[in-house]
Amino acid sequence: MSRNNQGLLSDKLARFLHERPVPQELVNRNIMYNSPTDYDSHVEQLRQVVVQRKEAKEKKSHILDQKLSWKFRARPEELLGRGIVTMPIIRQDTLQVTAPKDATDAQWIKLQDKKRKSASLKARLLHRPSPNEIIKQGIISATDVNQYVQPLEQHGTKEELDRLTSELEFEKKHSKLLGKRVTMLQEIRNASIASLRGNTSLHDKHLLTTSDEEEDMEEEEDDDDDDDEDEDDEDDAESTTNHKGNKEHEKRMQEDLMMIDAIQTKLSEWDTIQYDLDNWNLELAEIETENTMLDEQLEGLMFELEMTTDPIKAQKKNYHRRSQKKSLSKKERKMEKYKRKIMELTEEVQRLQSEQIGFVQRTMDQFNFMRDTIKRLSK
Repeated sequence: MSRNNQGLLSDKLARFLHERPVPQELVNRNIMYNSPTDYDSHVEQLRQVVVQRKEAKEKKSHILDQKLSWKFRARPEELLGRGIVTMPIIRQDTLQVTAPKDATDAQWIKLQDKKRKSASLKARLLHRPSPNEIIKQGIISATDVNQYVQPLEQHGTKEELDRLTSELEFEKKHSKLLGKRVTMLQEIRNASIASLRGNTSLHDKHLLTTSDEEEDMEEEEDDDDDDDEDEDDEDDAESTTNHKGNKEHEKRMQEDLMMIDAIQTKLSEWDTIQYDLDNWNLELAEIETENTMLDEQLEGLMFELEMTTDPIKAQKKNYHRRSQKKSLSKKERKMEKYKRKIMELTEEVQRLQSEQIGFVQRTMDQFNFMRDTIKRLSK
């Protein structure tokens, strides 16, 4: 290949890389998304459009079935009564179909050329090399590319993908550790709730016994006026014991409330980590789609170059690339299935977390109500 051709191709590639869309334009065209809520709304809109199209198609097919059914068709006698004469059906055996001649039929030759060109164009567009391979082969130089490409937000490099995957693995490990800690805190909270319930029941029993004792003391005061001093001493001792029990109970309540606040902070941290994980997954999916698009375009350009130099070799490579692409498509389907399962699991985790937060809030309300009742009873 001459240097002039190499320069033309490098200019084309540089122009192609320079005229890439801005990230905000991709967001406006619903190709990229800022948050998971935008993605969910877009998916819902697409589902609604699909349902509407399906309903319209079913409606049209129903109308066509009605029109084409034999119930609505006129019989030959009715047509004759209207003055319409029906022609006899021509059998297929009597028809003569002229077979096309490969050498003489110009229209057939033109159609075959179009088919061949469309197939070669598809193959060229599908099988394109990466920019690094083109630079290694010497088709274009890195300096020519760097002159036109602005290094603002260059996604899709292998190093960046490796870095993102390592960060995701670290975040997943961290989230697992946090999940274990949350389960431990939940067990502690349940144990504290059970212990608090037992203490409140004992305290209520103690209050009932003290009220009964006071009534007995009043009856004894009416009967015996001489034993007033002894009874007053007993009442003072009981009041001091009750006051001590109330103080201990309030201390335990405060400790439990502090524990519940710590659990709430841990749950909020877990929510933020889960949201960051979802954002990372979306960014990875967008980067992978961009990589596939760029790879396909570059493969097509490389196939065009090979077709200009050595078409037989290019066709052989195209056959191997098709077989490789089939195997890759199977792997991609499996990856999509796993991604769907991961999304479902993350949604389930978010639902469970919201239920946990609601449970914690309800327990807080119950604790506050119990504390108010204890204060009222102590007064």
